[in-house]
Amino acid sequence: MKRLQFDSSLRTGFKDIDQQHARLFKAANLVLFPPPDTSISSAKALVFLRDYTRYHFAAEEFLMDQLDYPGTKAHRSWHGRIIDEVAEIQAALRAQGDTRGIQARLHMAMDDWLRRHIQGSDLQFVLFIQKEKKNHNFLLPTLQHLLESGFDASDSMEVSVQYTEGQMTPAEMKARLNARGM
Repeated sequence: MKRLQFDSSLRTGFKDIDQQHARLFKAANLVLFPPPDTSISSAKALVFLRDYTRYHFAAEEFLMDQLDYPGTKAHRSWHGRIIDEVAEIQAALRAQGDTRGIQARLHMAMDDWLRRHIQGSDLQFVLFIQKEKKNHNFLLPTLQHLLESGFDASDSMEVSVQYTEGQMTPAEMKARLNARGM
């Protein structure tokens, strides 16, 4: 298996969304290729990936709602399918342990859904913004803003977001998750 790469074919032209997509690839690679300087289990890394994915989806959906994007319902449905796939992989990991089959399934799912979703649904959303809202400068909401708006975050989500955004090292992430009993 090779590392998943966020490349120029996945750029939408919306800086915030592109940055978060690059971070999703980083999160996926953390699960698939844990850093050697830590003993982060695949189960913990998958929780981390799930949390960052939920945060990213909530940020996109919040902006879609703010902009009255007509494709919101279909986009949310796509997000739901991705979250369900991650949950199925988590269940398989708990039941079977960290096997090569689970790793291969995760690699294929991550590469497939990240690429298809970004190049399809997300690009359509960005094109809508560029066409319909071109005189505005929009930003995705922060985790704090989402929390203030009623978003239900898990205990580990703050750690996931901070690590993915480069605010802590893998060792610091592991220590914070362990301190929270995760």
